[in-house]
Amino acid sequence: MNSSSRARNSPACGNATTSRAKGHSHGRKPLHHPDVGDLTLGYQSMELEGIPRHRMVTYYTQPDTTDHDAMVLLDMLGSQSAPHASTALQDESTSSST
Repeated sequence: MNSSSRARNSPACGNATTSRAKGHSHGRKPLHHPDVGDLTLGYQSMELEGIPRHRMVTYYTQPDTTDHDAMVLLDMLGSQSAPHASTALQDESTSSST
C-alpha cells in the first residue's frame, strides 16, 4: 500500500487483535497518525519461504469506512508533498542547459 509508506512511521497505540496459524497471522492494528488522527488497519503477515526470520506484512482498509477515507487522504497528502519523477527530471534538465 503506497499510502502506508507515507505514514511517517506512526506509532501504534493499543494492542492488535491477532490470529496465528502455520506462520500466517492477521488482525487489526489501531494507529494514530499526526495528520489524520486515529485509524485501524487490517493486516495479514506471512513468513517468506526460503528466507528465515523474514515476513511480508500487508496493511489494508475496508472500502467505505472512515479508515479508508483517512488512507486516501494520506495518499493525496503524500502525492502533493513529493514531486513526480518526470517533473524533477524536467527541472534538472532545464537547470543544466542554462
